[in-house]
Formats: sequence, C-alpha cells, structure tokens
Amino acid sequence: MGIDRASVLPLYHQIKERIRERIAKGEYGPDERIPSENELANHYQVSRNTAKQAIADLVSEGILFREQGRGTFVSPKKMFHGIGESFSFYEEVSKSGRKLTTRILAQKEMSASVDTAQVLKISPRDPIFVLRRLRLLDDKPLSLQVSFIPKALCPALLDYDLEQESLFAVLSRQFNLVPQRAEEYLDCQPASDYESEPMQVAKGTPLYHLHRITYDTEGRVMEVVRTYLPIDRCRFHFLRSNLIEILIQAEHPNGAKG
Repeated sequence: MGIDRASVLPLYHQIKERIRERIAKGEYGPDERIPSENELANHYQVSRNTAKQAIADLVSEGILFREQGRGTFVSPKKMFHGIGESFSFYEEVSKSGRKLTTRILAQKEMSASVDTAQVLKISPRDPIFVLRRLRLLDDKPLSLQVSFIPKALCPALLDYDLEQESLFAVLSRQFNLVPQRAEEYLDCQPASDYESEPMQVAKGTPLYHLHRITYDTEGRVMEVVRTYLPIDRCRFHFLRSNLIEILIQAEHPNGAKG
C-alpha cells in the first residue's frame, strides 16, 4: 500500500502506519530487520528525513529497535500484564502460550523486620520466608520478584520445588491458602545493582516496580511481593473498570497538607 500525497496526514505518519500495519499482519516478524531509511525513501518516493522520522517515532514507541551497524528491527512482542487480573504470574504468562521459566536466586527463612511485619500483619521478628526469583520469558529475563510470606501459614514451603511449580499453586494445594483479593501499587524507579545484574540491564535503566499485597479467603496477608520489570519488555493494561485514585499530597511551608 502506498501513501496518499493529497491526505492531510503528514507523509512520515503515513509511512509509520504502513510499517505498523505490516508488523500487525506478520509481514515483519519479531527481531526481523525492516527496510533501511534509504530503502523506505526510495519505495515511497520521499526524502530520507521523512523516512527517518517515521522510523524514529516507531523506535520511541518501542515498536522498533536499532542496532548500531546492523539496522532497524521489529521489537519482540511485549508481555501484557493486567493489574488485578490474575494473582498468579505463572498462570497469567502461560495464557500467552510463551515459555516461562523460573530461576530461584535465593530462598531463606528470616525474622520479619518492623516494616515487613506491619505489612504482613504479624509481629516483628516472626519467622518469614523470603524468595528471590528471576522469571524468564523465552529464556530472556522478564522480571525479578522478591516475595515475603509468613512462615506460620506454610511451614514447609521451602520443601517444594518452586522453579518447577507456581508458588500460588503450591500455597493453594498444600497449605489451603487461596488468594481472594490483592492491593497493587505501580511506580517506576531506576535499576540498582540489585536488580540490574540478574535482569541483564544497565544500572539506572527505568523499571516498573509493582508492589502487591495478596490476601487469602480468611483475610490474612499470604504474600507481599515486589516485582521489577524493564519498561521496554512489558506494558500494563487494565481489564476492569475499577476506580483508580491517585492521591497527590502537597506539603505547604506551614506544614499543612493540601
């Protein structure tokens, strides 16, 4: 499909949409090289700067990515993650039909700090399990998850192979801990050494940080988890018409909040 020179839409925008359509139809697959700026300019009979702007827009949107000296390629499909849609990360990703694996980086028992105990609604120094897991999608790091779970709810949790089984499947089947609701908070933060090394990203890379508190059917906090995801590998969408409130508190010089 060509471009309409009589259209009110700029030429670069039309080229951008043509490329997007070809990606959507599968004509350009993930990691496949697209035509160069010169090739696009010749094909559509436009200036190289017009083609360059079309590509630049798609790169900024994450649809394409560039590799120095090699060209421009179609970005791998991003993992869709719906806040509040599923309690189990494993089950949610499995719906996509892609390969999800888990690597246990650390699992240990420790005493809850004052802050952690407050969120878990237990007493400080009560025993908890801490799980640090790297989730890989098609063998590439997708997320780093750090879970905090009260030991009293699942004393033998570490006896199970949590690389091969979903954590929530084990909690439900073996300990009758069935998730009923969750509170989730999403923000962004730069990757520290703690996240950057296992995620294979540079320090300072922007990450989504999803903090979730999950409650069982008896209203107990069964897990608190912090999930870190590189912004260029996933995006969030909302599948429910829940009311989202953003509270912005401004501190006035006199100490009053407004």
